[in-house]
Amino acid sequence: MVSGDDPFSTITEGGLSGTTASSRAQLPDNLGAPGTLGVPLTADRTLAVDKTAIPLGTPVFLATTDPVTDQPLDRLVIAQDTDGGLHGVSQADLFFGAGPEAEATAGRMHQQGTLYLLLPKQAPNS
Repeated sequence: MVSGDDPFSTITEGGLSGTTASSRAQLPDNLGAPGTLGVPLTADRTLAVDKTAIPLGTPVFLATTDPVTDQPLDRLVIAQDTDGGLHGVSQADLFFGAGPEAEATAGRMHQQGTLYLLLPKQAPNS
């Protein structure tokens, strides 16, 4: 479902699976790899999504477990990137960063997870 050169892990209804190293282009001044929104990806906070299912820029609460410690991994993340292998609202890729530790963590991700989209309420019609 994800390529071996992608530093993300995929959340699906069936669980979370990991990937390894990053080959993304870097932004100027060593700001890191840019996502689809053109801003640097933030380790443990950037989510790649199917933009037809989850709008880019959407805050999302992620509830899963850490692949190394099995402790709860609950955090606010932002849908800042896309991935052609993601289809629908039940899949997303969590960016773990660059380097050996991020690679090892992403490679071990096989947990189930839940995404909670934080969307504004519709204003009542006046």
